[in-house]
Amino acid sequence: MWPLAWPAVALVAATLLSLLLRGLVFSVLGRRSDSTNGSSSLAQAIRLPSILWSAVFGLWVAIVVANETERLSSRLSQPLSLILEVAVILSVTITIANVLHTLIQRVSERQALGGPITGLGQSVARGIVYCVGLLVLLAALGIQITPILTALGVGGLAVALALQDTLSNLFAGVHLLADKPIRVGDYVKVADTFTDQFVVQHELRKRILRRLAAEGVQIPVRAAELRRAGGDRSA
Repeated sequence: MWPLAWPAVALVAATLLSLLLRGLVFSVLGRRSDSTNGSSSLAQAIRLPSILWSAVFGLWVAIVVANETERLSSRLSQPLSLILEVAVILSVTITIANVLHTLIQRVSERQALGGPITGLGQSVARGIVYCVGLLVLLAALGIQITPILTALGVGGLAVALALQDTLSNLFAGVHLLADKPIRVGDYVKVADTFTDQFVVQHELRKRILRRLAAEGVQIPVRAAELRRAGGDRSA
């Protein structure tokens, strides 16, 4: 018999068993999707990584069976172990990124945060997780990441110094969106006495009209229609 027959059978059987268990779990979570415990969001977050988990579990079982039966040569043992380690790193990275994406979305819905801050938070979280996962993956592949970390640190410091005004405005905007000091329906006090608002409104309207005229925007005015006693009309 082919030396790797039993490891191959173990790989297929373990992967199919994992996929079957995955289907049962998602079936249970789907039935509870109307509940408020967030099971539906969690299922959506791990739906794609769970397929990779099944493949990782099948590969791990195949390697264990091959080592137990001594049917795996040293020439294949190291590459397969490396593939298993890479698959584990990728699955963990994708899972954490998806779970954080879902958690930020749920917190945003509960706190009634705006869409821009939600999208920014999700993008930053995904970026950080993927960068860390990439560095761990490079280390697993035997690539030295110390020079990369040094270059990223120096480059990040240079970018932060060059864009400090832009970053300051960005974080100030994020703070305003998250804190919401002004909400829809709030009143803004323009001046200290009630009659001063008319002066401000008058000046604002004049500036708006001047800007519209400068841009060539015309405001259509409905002509008044007058009726005389004799039936004649004049506009």
